[in-house]
Amino acid sequence: MLGYEEQVPRTARVEKFGDLATVRIESALEEVLVGDRMLPAPRETLINYVPHAPDKPVNARILRVPFGGLETGRGGIVTLDQGTADGMEVGHVLAIYRVVDPIEDPRPSRQQTIILRYLDPTTVFTPKEYVAPADERTGLLFVFRTFDRVSFAVVLNTTESVRPGDFARSHSGL
Repeated sequence: MLGYEEQVPRTARVEKFGDLATVRIESALEEVLVGDRMLPAPRETLINYVPHAPDKPVNARILRVPFGGLETGRGGIVTLDQGTADGMEVGHVLAIYRVVDPIEDPRPSRQQTIILRYLDPTTVFTPKEYVAPADERTGLLFVFRTFDRVSFAVVLNTTESVRPGDFARSHSGL
């Protein structure tokens, strides 16, 4: 387990302190359920940072997009599977890559045709050949919050939708 993530921002104000406190829900995008955790809001801290490329190669994976959706775009917040333990820092700028599925090679096959004798001597089978295209760069993201094993980043720009499973890699030409 990497940790707990607050999925929907909610705010509440304590009206009566004690063994059994009374709180007033000030804002919530979804209902508050029995078993939901309440945590004190952390003090805001200002962090000075300079956008920069990582010093060492990064090959992180996007774990999650906002609201548990299937995709996001520019301005979306994504969760990465690497954190400070992996060398991730606030200010890192990473390129977003999508792995392109192998495509069938339309050129004539260089493989041997196989005669399937156990079916019929006239039945032949030529295995399909596939070509693995290079991963497609689709945008840039900026790491703004890091934890031990995960990081949060904002998508700066993108030409395609950003999905869980896409890669965030260091890019030398930033």
